[in-house]
Amino acid sequence: ALNDVIFELSHTAQSLTTFVASRNTTTSMSNSDLRWPAMLTIGAATGMVAAGMLLALRPLLKEAISHSSSASTSDLSGLPSLDEYFRRVRNALKATPRPAFTVLLGNASVDLDSVACSIAYAFALQAEVDACPRFWESSSSSSSSLSSSSNMHSLYVPVLNLPRADLPLRTEVMALFGRVGLDPSLCICKDEAFALGVLPKVADERSSPAIILVDHNELQPSLSFLDPNVVEIIDHHVDSGAHQHVQSERRRIEVTGSASSLVAKHIGFHLDALFTQQTAMLLLGAILIDTVDLDPNIDRATAIDHTAVELLLPFVGMHSTESRRLLFEFVREQKFRCEHLSTSQLLRKDDKLWELRSGERFLRYGISSVLLPLEQLLAREEGLSDAVLDRIHALNLEICFVMCSFVREGAFERQLFFVVPQGSALKEVVLEGLLHSAEGEILELESISALPSSTVGSTSKGASAHAFRQLNIKATRKQVQPIIHALLQKYISP
Repeated sequence: ALNDVIFELSHTAQSLTTFVASRNTTTSMSNSDLRWPAMLTIGAATGMVAAGMLLALRPLLKEAISHSSSASTSDLSGLPSLDEYFRRVRNALKATPRPAFTVLLGNASVDLDSVACSIAYAFALQAEVDACPRFWESSSSSSSSLSSSSNMHSLYVPVLNLPRADLPLRTEVMALFGRVGLDPSLCICKDEAFALGVLPKVADERSSPAIILVDHNELQPSLSFLDPNVVEIIDHHVDSGAHQHVQSERRRIEVTGSASSLVAKHIGFHLDALFTQQTAMLLLGAILIDTVDLDPNIDRATAIDHTAVELLLPFVGMHSTESRRLLFEFVREQKFRCEHLSTSQLLRKDDKLWELRSGERFLRYGISSVLLPLEQLLAREEGLSDAVLDRIHALNLEICFVMCSFVREGAFERQLFFVVPQGSALKEVVLEGLLHSAEGEILELESISALPSSTVGSTSKGASAHAFRQLNIKATRKQVQPIIHALLQKYISP
């Protein structure tokens, strides 16, 4: 567990440093008070140095360990490519009888973080289980080793939580797939998972896979009947409290910049060889884009994110800050490459849905993240308000929000836009809550008046909308959604 030691040393050292810094701001301290901050500072520095030494010595220690324990551990150096892994998973799913399997499912926005977590973690779990190595040993389409009842293996199946038709909308995901050499047609998307019986559409004991949730901690409403099937959670969002039967080491929910950092930590705890250059690159790209290349001014990256990046860099052959920055810029450029998408496609590119219940009252809402300014969206022939309203009707929503984030004249900006059907009492409730409640004031919203009147009034389709400038640019959807959720919960509660 060498990497776990490195993680904990770095995490503890950085925590001590932060604690000492906060104490040093005290205006009056006695001489005795001054001793322990100095001692803690020395301890923190020692921890960081020790972590750095272990990180530097890891290749030598790994080689020594592999030589000393070759009799008890399998040789994992010959792990397959991701293409070969997916081919073998597909072959195994066609086998008769089908092996027991576990689905790894990311959140419904299917951003790079969710995709990287589900694929890299499934690959590592499969490698750990099948180090024997029946699963990896041949690429024959028969998959006889998996179909044999005497050799039933656990099969780990990453499912991308979107229809295949929407996968090209995730431009940064497609670009990084190309960079690591993964054929996207081999990935299993949600509609195909239904068709293959990997995910059931309704409660069915005959098709009841175990489920690991990554990058979210609550099943989406359409799959809520699978609650008993959830066996593990790795996530970096606020804990929703769902799936309370999953506890202890199976429930790893910790606020970090990226869920991929938690997955990297967990894989690193088991064995470095469970990373390949491909899986490490997917995880690294996700961490860098989520933390803006670990930028301290953005205040997203935690100690775990920093250490995860240091852990992954050697596996992708990067040994400098410059090479890391180039990868970040590549992913960011591809993520923002969305002008060619229609307004409807932009709303589907990165969206999430939630449900609320209170007694007999039921409410669904969505939040789409778009990487263009409102002004540019409103200038399109396809009206933004009407496109959002179409989405409300199609998904049976009562309200839909659009979060815009973009760079204008060298400065990062955020805007918030929402649409309700004309005549809905929800509009005034949301306006009041966002502008005047203690929670809403955290976002520092200002109504935007310099927009076409049709944008904030009613349209031919009956949409009623409002737009804000969000001055608190550090608040991402991860922070905005709980505020909106609380407002809407009050609205439907007696």
